[in-house]
Amino acid sequence: SENPILTLTLFIILLVVVLIVAMSGFVLILESSLEDVRENEEANRKYQRARIIIDYMKLLSPRSRARLLGQRKYFFALVPVDHEDAVGADVSKESFIRRKR
Repeated sequence: SENPILTLTLFIILLVVVLIVAMSGFVLILESSLEDVRENEEANRKYQRARIIIDYMKLLSPRSRARLLGQRKYFFALVPVDHEDAVGADVSKESFIRRKR
């Protein structure tokens, strides 16, 4: 090239423009992900609470578990199951979020 300074200047300008466009795209992706998380915030919180209760129930002795299940506490509303033993229920996060909608 006849003018190496102009070539270098244009190359640097091009790099800066590409970097700005790439960073803008990255910010849009993060913003979209954050919006999805906020949209399902309540369902995620309820799902995590249900998982903690199920894990706690698995740690209890059968006698303590039977006594607690006999009291009809709130965990029946958090984890819908078709059978009496809520401890063995497999609850997927996706199905829990779908039920919320």
